[in-house]
Amino acid sequence: MIITIKTSLGNISLSESLLVTIAAITSLLLIVVVKGAEYATGNVIMNATVSHQIAITPSAAMSRGILFGSVTGGTDNNMAENDTTGQGNTTEYNITADSANTDTTDFYHYAPDMDKQGSSPTLLIGNVTHEANTTEFGNNVNMTLTTDGMIKMTTSWAQMGKGNCTTVSAGGNCYIAYWLDVPSGLASGTYNTSYYYCGNASNGATSCS
Repeated sequence: MIITIKTSLGNISLSESLLVTIAAITSLLLIVVVKGAEYATGNVIMNATVSHQIAITPSAAMSRGILFGSVTGGTDNNMAENDTTGQGNTTEYNITADSANTDTTDFYHYAPDMDKQGSSPTLLIGNVTHEANTTEFGNNVNMTLTTDGMIKMTTSWAQMGKGNCTTVSAGGNCYIAYWLDVPSGLASGTYNTSYYYCGNASNGATSCS
């Protein structure tokens, strides 16, 4: 059977079998589905470095230094000048963990041996003992002078007290009292050293240095 199609260019005659073939091809083109990957996976590193903000503030007495004043050779347990104010054996030496700290604070200290000004004799830093606490007594803390409580100073970083100035909360204080033993026969004069103190994040990755 011949089918005639009118166009602007004239009549076109097509057989019925050709039209069927064209229709079938068109239908195939309309139902073709192009398949591709429906999902993909991958992985990357997930990483975070946690740091802490730690700041400490010394009291006015601490800022002036650990001063024993004039002491006599052959005497023990000479208290630092600012340990003796207030009620009982008290101290004005304290260090505050700033209120903005993002972790609790551990307190450390050390000092080199004390050298005599102008000459070579040395007063070993082990002659300085200390106690530390975080319990307030008014504006100070009651420091009982006992052999068990007193801890010798060292020339390398060590905790203040027997660990009782660790994990100090933001805004808290570490109070420290100091005593000096003066050996017999030590040359008279003024003995000096530098006293170093440090507040370190309890959960920090670094230590005092």
